[in-house]
Amino acid sequence: MKPVNQLYVSSTRGDCTRATIASIFELELEQVPHFRLYQDSNWFLVYYYFIYSLGYEYMGQHHPEKSKLEFEDSINGYFDACVPSKTFKGGSHSVVIDTNGVVVHDPNPNKLYQGENVLESGVLEFWYCFKKVKK
Repeated sequence: MKPVNQLYVSSTRGDCTRATIASIFELELEQVPHFRLYQDSNWFLVYYYFIYSLGYEYMGQHHPEKSKLEFEDSINGYFDACVPSKTFKGGSHSVVIDTNGVVVHDPNPNKLYQGENVLESGVLEFWYCFKKVKK
């Protein structure tokens, strides 16, 4: 995992998800699409196909009350996770967590989630799970 910070901090068109994906896959920010620039209903298709182009298949969102963080669902032990924004009331924010639920990278320059165990604090909303595509 290579920490990459987001370039745009915004309540509607920020690029925290872009930065978490760049971080997890050790890419430059510019190599990852700015998902939130696409129509609200289409951004996830761009996300899905981009992840697939990297050799992984999206397996769904998992929630703390229904499942636990499993290494085999991660990218080398890391997850793209959703937490409530600490910057914008009512917004959401993407961070990189490890299999224990600790934020190992908060892409927002203010780093308000850095080091927090979002699983233990109860603020983890969901995380994305992936599996390697078999060729």
